[in-house]
Amino acid sequence: MSEKEFWVPPREANILITGRCNLKCRHCSVSSFGRSKDDLPLNAWSRILDELVSNKLVRVTVSGGEPMARPDFSEFITALASRPLRVAVNTNATMVSESAVTSLKKLESRLETVMVSIDGSNEKTHDSQRGTGAFRAMQEGVRSLRERGIPFGFYCTVTSLN
Repeated sequence: MSEKEFWVPPREANILITGRCNLKCRHCSVSSFGRSKDDLPLNAWSRILDELVSNKLVRVTVSGGEPMARPDFSEFITALASRPLRVAVNTNATMVSESAVTSLKKLESRLETVMVSIDGSNEKTHDSQRGTGAFRAMQEGVRSLRERGIPFGFYCTVTSLN
């Protein structure tokens, strides 16, 4: 058998669209590599997304850093909306803006979920991991998602501190 006969294109991809983040989480693996201030330009991402689609990718999870910290996050989501991909977004939900929600709505039924990171059931625990004010800002972001009918869920990085 040749190598080509063994190759099966991936069906899902996790893409880190930025190394930027507005928080300094104690457990962050992205910041351990150093926070990048230089994002791959949107036109480069467009070529990557086209390549993924041409290879029959069906789902992409958008992550970062904090993906909404990317200055052109709304444009990035609009670029995704023009492609036949199911989408999930991982976020700390502290930067949910009206433009971000509007762009997420463009994905319509292809937006599977916005996964919100939470590190405790209360403000004290969550903020001890992510910084003062993070819990309340996350709550506001979740409220905005819920009010606009954006599907969301939660995930937790479990450590000895929470």
